[in-house]
Amino acid sequence: MSPPDNQDKPGSTGPPSRTPSIGSAVAGRKSISRPGSQLGGESPSRPRTGSAEERRAGSAGSQEESDHTDRGGEGDASADTPVITEIDLADDTGYDTDIELPETKETYDMSLETIYRDACKQCGVVPASYFLRHMRDEELIMRHHGLGPKGARAIAIVLVSNTNILKLDLSDNYIDEEGCKAIAEMLTENYYITDLNLSENKVGHIGAQAMADMLMNNPTLTHLTLSAAGLDDSDAEKIAEAILLNNKLEHLDLSRNEFGASSAEAMGHAIEENASIKHLNLSWNHFRYKAAISVAHGIQNNVSVKYCNLSWNGLSIEGAKALGDALRENRTLEELDITNNRINTEGAVLFAKGLFENEAIRVLKMGQNPMQSAGCYGVLVAVKNNTNIPITNIEFTDISVNKDFEDMLKEVLEVHPDVVVRHGGSEESRKQRGKTTPISRLLDFIQRNNIQPIDLFLKIDTDGTMNVSREEFIAGFAEAGMVFKDEDISGLFAHLDKDNSGQIHYSELLEGINKADAEDERKKIVVESIMEMARSPDNIP
Repeated sequence: MSPPDNQDKPGSTGPPSRTPSIGSAVAGRKSISRPGSQLGGESPSRPRTGSAEERRAGSAGSQEESDHTDRGGEGDASADTPVITEIDLADDTGYDTDIELPETKETYDMSLETIYRDACKQCGVVPASYFLRHMRDEELIMRHHGLGPKGARAIAIVLVSNTNILKLDLSDNYIDEEGCKAIAEMLTENYYITDLNLSENKVGHIGAQAMADMLMNNPTLTHLTLSAAGLDDSDAEKIAEAILLNNKLEHLDLSRNEFGASSAEAMGHAIEENASIKHLNLSWNHFRYKAAISVAHGIQNNVSVKYCNLSWNGLSIEGAKALGDALRENRTLEELDITNNRINTEGAVLFAKGLFENEAIRVLKMGQNPMQSAGCYGVLVAVKNNTNIPITNIEFTDISVNKDFEDMLKEVLEVHPDVVVRHGGSEESRKQRGKTTPISRLLDFIQRNNIQPIDLFLKIDTDGTMNVSREEFIAGFAEAGMVFKDEDISGLFAHLDKDNSGQIHYSELLEGINKADAEDERKKIVVESIMEMARSPDNIP
């Protein structure tokens, strides 16, 4: 057997050995040796030589060469031994690894500002700079910005994912039905907003239905204000149905709408059954007569409402009596506003009957009603006789009171020393500063001087014809000590001259005085009877 090609040449000693690594011959450098690098397809230290066929042949025999090398190989080491590539660990050039670097992908800006601008572009509106500045505030107050329905929709798109805003006020923005619908649909997904105000926007039937659907699904909204939203009876019925199923809403303002008789029953039933609403505002609607009775019945059986505003509704006597009955049963209502409701003296006394048994009312507002001092007196009597009522404030705004009222107020303060009562001032002081009619001044002159009408007329009738001309009339009154302005004396003469003859007969003077006196007496009788009812509440029907 012939010796292997790589056998030591003559003169050498020791056993045959493999070709030493190139890396081992480099002094002072830490390196590793590996078969030709695959980076770039060729070893950087091995030039591409020979023809294409030779290179293909070399590639095909690479595995054979590798096996040959592992066995020690045969033949010329310079030709058959694979080239060993030296790689410096300090230099990663040409370093091959199986670790793949992540591909760099273009990212999309998902900031609220970008979402809003895209939404505005989609809706075809200009972005509102105020919203861009305040979209991360807890309270977004955007009143009177003229957003329109498209602007409201763009904001709604952003607010679906917004978690900062808790209070949203878009009142008076012309957002109309579609805009209101967009806001309502947003609130079926956004559970962060707790306070919504869409007042002075024409919510309409579509918006009202959307709001009703939202109330039946949103679990976080506690304050809803739809004042002056153009809602009618059909809309009220939709909202009433939602109130029946909602147990989160605490503050509901439906003032300044068109609710009336046909929706009163549904609204009253909703108020009766709801157990979460604490603040209810139904002012400036049309709950009159029977409609007022339905609403009052709802309040009577309600267990949660603490503040109720029914002002400017036209409750009249029927509504006042129904509310009085409600106060006898209700144990939660603390503040009631029935200002300007056409409640006359009798209605006030009937209402006051409920105060005899109430133990919850703290604030009562009854101003600007034609109840006169006698009606106010009846309310005070009820308060005085109920030592358990925690009342602290009573308002009789723009209603003048008399001495009987003032005396009763002193008695009330002895029982309830902390109560504050406001009224329109004393009748006596008002008479002194108020304008009186000439006939009332004439009657007052006769009563104060204790003279008979015939004696007064004879002083004026200088010729004894029982008729006085205009000149005699003016001169006679001046001589008697009565001073009138020219327009007043002319008005009095025209008032007494019933047949327009240019002269006043004694019968005409007597008729005018008696009529004025009878009217004054009638008022006194009515007031006295009402006050007697107030003093004896058991006799009130």
